[in-house]
Formats: sequence, C-alpha cells, structure tokens
Amino acid sequence: MLRVVLRGESQGDAMWASEFTSGDVGLLTVPLAAFTVGDGNLEAGALRELPAVDGWSLQNRFVGRHLLYSANHWNREGQRNELHVVPLGGGEVTTLVMPHSVSRLDVLGRDAVAIGTTAKAALGFTAVSLAGTPEIESTFLLPASGEGESRSQAFFYRPDAGSDGDSGTLGLPVRRNPRAGAPAFLGGGSAIAFLRRDNRTLSMAGELEADGGQGRDDACVASCVDWYGNARPIFMQGRIFALMGYELVEGRMNGGQIAERRRVDFSTAIDR
Repeated sequence: MLRVVLRGESQGDAMWASEFTSGDVGLLTVPLAAFTVGDGNLEAGALRELPAVDGWSLQNRFVGRHLLYSANHWNREGQRNELHVVPLGGGEVTTLVMPHSVSRLDVLGRDAVAIGTTAKAALGFTAVSLAGTPEIESTFLLPASGEGESRSQAFFYRPDAGSDGDSGTLGLPVRRNPRAGAPAFLGGGSAIAFLRRDNRTLSMAGELEADGGQGRDDACVASCVDWYGNARPIFMQGRIFALMGYELVEGRMNGGQIAERRRVDFSTAIDR
C-alpha cells in the first residue's frame, strides 16, 4: 500500500513554495488494488484525520510501524513543541512535548530521533522510543549550534554490530553560533558532529571540523551546493569520514571519542 501525509493548505509546487503548508493533517492509505488506468474513488475510511499542528513547515517520517510528524520548524521562546506519533496499525496518537523544535526526523535503529534547536540556540537530539507506548528516551543538547545542512542525506546513523540499533554512532553537519531559531542552512557545515548512542543513551563523541575553505565559490564547476549539498557524514567499511565542501576528513573512533586521522582538500585540483 501507499501511505501519504496530507495537509489542508499549501502555496503550490513552485520552488520553495511547497515548504509552506497549514491546516488540517491527515494520513491517506491507498491499497495497490485501488490503482487503475482510469478514474477511481477511494473509500472515506482511506483518510485518517490526525491532530493539527502549529507551524508552516511540516516534518514527517515513517519509522517502522509508526508515523512521526511535527511542524515546529523555528523555535520561539515559550513555544510548545509537539511531536505526534501515529501507530500505523490503528490506535491512539501519542503527543510528546519536545525540549526543542523539530526540523529533522530520522531513523535511529528501531526507534526515531528528532533534531532541532532550543530558544537559546542549542541543537537538540532527542531519541524517541517506539517500543510500547512512544516516549522520549534521551536528549543531548549541543550548545551554540544549528544544523549545517537540511537535506535528508546529511544525517546518518550506523548501528553497532549485534545491537539492533540500541547502540551506534550518528553524524550530522553543524554550524556554530547560528541566529536563534534560524532554519537549517543548505550546505556549508563548519563541522560534522558525532554522537554515540550507548544502551539507548545519547552522548557527544566529538567533531571533525572544516579548515575554513569550504565556503569558496567555484561557480558550480565541480560542485553546486544549491542543489546537492556539500556536507555529510560517511560510514564505509568500518571507516568514518566527514565531507565538508572540498575537504574530506577521516576520523577514528576510540573509546567513544572521534579524532582526526588525515584530511584532503581537493579544491586545488579544480581546473578553472
């Protein structure tokens, strides 16, 4: 079947316009048998009404047998940041009050992670347990930081072998001292932050930092941050890398802390 999250109002599909939505929220479930070569109608029960949310940018993610969604993209002092968790098999929706806004939702092993900023410009990472009744399990706040890349490929979580995802390492591009409540920038993270999840508890594992040259403008000769992003963690065959602009940095995890091994700046190879 196909499941689609819907919202009542939008500003169309033009560039950036689809980021702005409002109104009612619903979950549409379409069985494959309903797809035809002609016109067809779905039964009324195909659309499940869900709790409304405040905010213009709806974040949503399917994780296992749950849908998670929130619309609190920019955090403001006194704002109530709510995350709704919907069991896809039916049942009551769980509403969690988050300690920060929600600008990203992603998979964390068998659970989920919500990421966003606090009113004091800390970047929050909150693990949400989905076993039984959903609940906030662990939160880590990174002071004076914000997301450095809004695209989905900027986040990655690598579970430890044999842990079922209860332990592992996550990476995310970050930028320092952002304006409080500012949205994620489209590229240009000043570092990749790495967190450990050990026995379902989040803690800081360190950062691999850019050397400052990632902001150079090559007029899209070799890269175009506007479309593809230029910052992301890379986990490959037991190795850990941080891509930040034209810098590729390799790190090594030892005792739950990451340290730089080597780096290469390939901007000098560009033939202008």
